[in-house]
Amino acid sequence: MKVAWFGHKTRKRGNGLVMYSKQLTEGLEARDAQVVFFYHGSSDEKTEQTYRQTRLRSLRLLDHDLVSSPRAKRLVQRTLTEELVDVAHVSLSFSLLDLSLPALCHRLGIPIVATVHAPYDRRPSLWGIGSRLLYRLWSIALAKDDAVVIFSREQREILGRYGVPIQHMHVIPNGVDTETFRPAPSTYKGEVGAELLVVYCGRLDPEKNVGILVQTFLDLDLPPSHKVVIIGNGVEYQRLRNRFSSESVIFTGLLEDKRELVRILRSGDIFVLPSQVEGLSIAMLEGWLAAWPR
Repeated sequence: MKVAWFGHKTRKRGNGLVMYSKQLTEGLEARDAQVVFFYHGSSDEKTEQTYRQTRLRSLRLLDHDLVSSPRAKRLVQRTLTEELVDVAHVSLSFSLLDLSLPALCHRLGIPIVATVHAPYDRRPSLWGIGSRLLYRLWSIALAKDDAVVIFSREQREILGRYGVPIQHMHVIPNGVDTETFRPAPSTYKGEVGAELLVVYCGRLDPEKNVGILVQTFLDLDLPPSHKVVIIGNGVEYQRLRNRFSSESVIFTGLLEDKRELVRILRSGDIFVLPSQVEGLSIAMLEGWLAAWPR
């Protein structure tokens, strides 16, 4: 089987969408599927993937590749035709191409599946209003997809009210590799001189509330042997590093070495996810499985 995967790749920062694309495409290849990977990014990006990759140019807005170039649709159609793709998958949100991919794939006789990652924010805030509007916009395209993967029954009910056929939606919660993320001895706490270690892993963006986590930790006035480690990168990375220059606060940046990530997670005594709204956080699942005895 040959799968066209419309997904995400790491640039200077990582996130759950990047991890999802990486894990799922690796899983497809391990099961002898061929992957044709479409992504937005720069031409000089490093890559370790072995499959065919097609880079789409785009206009970045709010640190996201939201607007694909006018030539992107033609490039997608040509590649799908040449590669004789059997099925397409789009990891939402990809870009404004989300709205046109169902019709494009159907013209070529290719079934298309979409996975919806973003949480539905009910808060009476600008962020919440934007989230609800985005769900309504996505529903236009999702109603035309052959199948839609979501992570909760509540999400299915919401999208159903917006017009997505219930019979097309499949609840498949996010998962992680339990062989990689499992408890084992780790020397990290000793290396950083921590008696107690609090861990955060994820994007360092405003909606994640990492600054509140670190400030709260420092306000507790704990002994120097109590530390918090912040794993990840994002638009607030440098600001937070400058603000919290304390020996009790460790910023690792984006960890591309999975072994180092697992080593730190295994050492954690407390994993904190301070964001007010989440879908089903992969980082939370990894942190839980890496340190929780089973």
